[in-house]
Amino acid sequence: MQRKTKIIATLGPAVGSAEKVDQLVAAGADVARLNFSHGDHASHSEFIEWVRAAAAGQGRAVAIMQDVQGPRIRVGTFPGGSIELDQDATVTLEAGDGVGSSDVIYVENIEKAHLDVGTTVLLADGLITLEMVEVGGTLRAKVIEGGELKDHKGAAFPGVAVDLPAITEKDIEDLAFGMKHGVDLVAASFVSTAAHIRSIREHVEMDVPIIAKVESLVAYRNLDEILSVADGVMVARGDLGVDISLEKLPRIQKNILRRANEAGKITITATEMLESMTSSARPTRAEVTDVANAVLDGSDAVMLSAETAVGKYPMRTVRAMDLICKEAEKNPEYGRGLTGLLQD
Repeated sequence: MQRKTKIIATLGPAVGSAEKVDQLVAAGADVARLNFSHGDHASHSEFIEWVRAAAAGQGRAVAIMQDVQGPRIRVGTFPGGSIELDQDATVTLEAGDGVGSSDVIYVENIEKAHLDVGTTVLLADGLITLEMVEVGGTLRAKVIEGGELKDHKGAAFPGVAVDLPAITEKDIEDLAFGMKHGVDLVAASFVSTAAHIRSIREHVEMDVPIIAKVESLVAYRNLDEILSVADGVMVARGDLGVDISLEKLPRIQKNILRRANEAGKITITATEMLESMTSSARPTRAEVTDVANAVLDGSDAVMLSAETAVGKYPMRTVRAMDLICKEAEKNPEYGRGLTGLLQD
């Protein structure tokens, strides 16, 4: 049975060789995602070369998706790659992209956020919660829910206005690289309006589809205008699940997919689809059900992130997703097929 739903696999250290990329393609990856929040142009160029060689060698069409970082507020780096934040500890938040510690965390663009005493700060997809206790010349916060904080994790401020540009200088440089290397799709991070997509389009060739990542309540509220100019949408559940209540996420996911399908746009569901397989050889029953439901809800593609980028079982994870998608497509309720833009 030929699978219709496409599998997007994020590239990273776990598949950091030509041999492993070849194995990933053989396992069933249809789209290779390059996450420009990490890595440099040299490493991305190498991955592009490996993907194209693997696809040519296997006689397969494998698309390359460039996922640009976008106007996100992120923490800096830490010695050893991470720190542990203890509950009830107090930390200082410094503007910039420096090397922090458990006492001082550098947060790029934090000066763009309108913070008050009592403002909630969510780090690492909402796994860590801080509360602002001082917002004068020094920004200090109390750790409400602690945990491990890794390099370059996102920071979110629910309900707070953030004055960020639609596209950053880094995005412009990265898009120029992507166009030079002939990427097949561009995923635009932290889209909030149609104007954001238009700004991205100024730097993307007209025949390259732009996928708007819906990652905030603002983007969800502006979905119709975003759909009017974007070629597709990605339900990016990590940051979306930080900006809205988690219990609302399944309903919102289904709503986004339905409306995008009705508009004839590419639809992608992403984040934590087989997350346990970063360290486990088997998915959970809940994950299997989640992937199958995403297919039945009308996803043209389902995406793997950490599972293939840094996980222990990248090829096994792709094979598992392949089997789940094929089984879901046997359901009589499945039948929309693809919009055409992600077909071989």
